[in-house]
Amino acid sequence: MEEGLAKIIKDNGLAWYVARIGCRVEFRFLPKPPKNGSEALFAEVDYNAVDIVEEGLTGPLDALIHVWCANRGILLTPVHEMALVGPTATEKDVDHYVSTIGGLVAELVK
Repeated sequence: MEEGLAKIIKDNGLAWYVARIGCRVEFRFLPKPPKNGSEALFAEVDYNAVDIVEEGLTGPLDALIHVWCANRGILLTPVHEMALVGPTATEKDVDHYVSTIGGLVAELVK
């Protein structure tokens, strides 16, 4: 999953990163991972700007990704694009997730 997402990001020239810690895989709209929680909380890009007081932590691109995935049978954790991959997940499940994100990115970069 990590490799598939990294390939999508690279192939489309996106300034995003993907990270994996055990069964947790996530991507963010930043060129490199933040160094601490404050950096993560206040890091923002124009196309996903959010008013934390009014809207919470979910920007418009976050919301789009969650709805896109939910409509294709994938539930992501709230707030950001983190997939928690359970021990029963199959290669087919991982391929479906990567393909779903690939389809979304293809639409976004048109």
